[in-house]
Amino acid sequence: MLNKGQLVSFDPDGSEQTTAALWYGPFDAANVSTLVPGMLSEVQGIGEFGTSARDLINGTGDAAIAWFGYDSPDFVEEPAMGRAQDGAPALRSFLLGLDAQAGTGTINVVTHSYGSTTAALAIGSAPDGLGVDRFITVGSAGLPDDDAVLSNLQGPDAPRLYATTSSNDFWAPVGKLTGWGHHTDPASLDGVTVFDSDGGVGAGGEELLPTPGHSAHGGANFPWEHEAGGYLEKGSESFYNVRSIVTTGEPGTEPGGEGSVEGYWDIVARGLSSPGVYGYGY
Repeated sequence: MLNKGQLVSFDPDGSEQTTAALWYGPFDAANVSTLVPGMLSEVQGIGEFGTSARDLINGTGDAAIAWFGYDSPDFVEEPAMGRAQDGAPALRSFLLGLDAQAGTGTINVVTHSYGSTTAALAIGSAPDGLGVDRFITVGSAGLPDDDAVLSNLQGPDAPRLYATTSSNDFWAPVGKLTGWGHHTDPASLDGVTVFDSDGGVGAGGEELLPTPGHSAHGGANFPWEHEAGGYLEKGSESFYNVRSIVTTGEPGTEPGGEGSVEGYWDIVARGLSSPGVYGYGY
């Protein structure tokens, strides 16, 4: 059933947080996507990721899973690797089961923020990437600084890697800068396809929203900010590209193309490169 998620895992007692996974679409779908949330994600918020899962597969016959299967970090825990190290085995097990079920089908993993850190540990634990075909990161908090993991993610049998960070996203660059063990920007890896999330125009001429901050859904960088265009929110350029990647293997817009707007980090970079314009160099 497309409009109602099927509960495929639920554990109220085995971890610090309640964990669960909801499956949308047919169980025998040839193309399956797993959505992995980031920092501060709890099962109470699985509905928003469920909406993204439904929007991702609407009209395609594919399947998508909102996977809340690990204890996500809070602000204090996010710089460390502990939550990713604890959560990666559960995601590894889930993906191996998915690969066995999917057979020769396509497996996509779509990750937000610290979810990319956790997923990279899981997927990068084996040279074949656990059978994952496409590993998509949005607003990554940084991939693990582990040579074996990074080598597996760039090897000949690795999944294809995709990455975007909005120029309005304050927290993703901070997460990579301050992390203890997850400084690696996925956009810096060999073979990565970088796609845009700063606003654009779709194939049908529709206006696509820029992602206004770090939020996956209906927010920006801080809890009191409420703006449309989250990384995994229908109507944003980021989500448009994620859906295009899942269905075709390629982003749907060109980076910096029509409709792209200047963001926070663009303005900072421009100021730093122009002494005096923003008060620098006096």
